[in-house]
Amino acid sequence: MPTATLTTKLVQTEAFSDQAPGTSGLRKRTKQFQRPHYTENFIQATFTALASKSISAKTLVVGGDGRYYGKECVRKIIEIGAANGVHITHTITHTIYDRKTEHKTLIHGNE
Repeated sequence: MPTATLTTKLVQTEAFSDQAPGTSGLRKRTKQFQRPHYTENFIQATFTALASKSISAKTLVVGGDGRYYGKECVRKIIEIGAANGVHITHTITHTIYDRKTEHKTLIHGNE
């Protein structure tokens, strides 16, 4: 399997005051996530929070339903995860059950 080389780039951004996830996640319209740095800020905040919980050697599963902005979000999660030292590997659905994952991220569209 080919491997990709990624370069880490530091981007200065400002916090978004409306990024306050509830029990069902951060529910926003697709256009909101397409704003410059909006998705990236949320992803990085998630990795920062997970790092503070010392979840090393755990499995994080990323998936989606294939609609709207999902593919782009998954790519961003993989890239930002790699920049945070997360080992990236291909996964399949049963990984959620086989590895008893503690943290799951599901991307689904809402126009």
